[in-house]
Amino acid sequence: IPYFMREIIEQITVAARASKYVDHDSGVSARFSIANYRMMVAAARRRGAVLNEKPAVPRISDLGHLYSSSLGKLELDLMGANQMSERQVLDAIVAQAIQDVFQEYIVEHGLAEIGEIFAQGIKIEVGDMLPSSEYAERLKRVPPVWDKAFEVNASGDEAIRASCIEFVLAGLYANSKISRSQDHGRIVYEI
Repeated sequence: IPYFMREIIEQITVAARASKYVDHDSGVSARFSIANYRMMVAAARRRGAVLNEKPAVPRISDLGHLYSSSLGKLELDLMGANQMSERQVLDAIVAQAIQDVFQEYIVEHGLAEIGEIFAQGIKIEVGDMLPSSEYAERLKRVPPVWDKAFEVNASGDEAIRASCIEFVLAGLYANSKISRSQDHGRIVYEI
């Protein structure tokens, strides 16, 4: 499991505890992060079994399955001025966690340059059921600056590289460097 994915699960719990939408009197239990970690791994294993991929490496798109493990475990602050549904709160918490973890990596690995390639009209489609081998195929038309993305978790394994790609794309989106559209489990990133 790439280290940044572990950090994101940890940061989701930290962000939930700090969120103004979550009731601080109830708190967020340690089981919240354990359940989310297990769900992320289960989603990766499911993809691995369906696509016959080994190893089954978690990706950002697997975080979409966290609704199953998270909803009902967060007690919302119903007295606050900002009313949001539990799903909206979870989306905001996950986005904040990705942004926080990505900030550490963008400085360390110089990933800001990757965002600039999207100004050339590049679009990259990802998804939780997209085979890891497809990620390499999609990057063939992208400038070599993209190779910096693989420094976040150095490996030649296609599954780990696919996870790195999704992390960098989601991080750029969370930092408003690129846009994103979703349709039936597929996510398209572009400028």
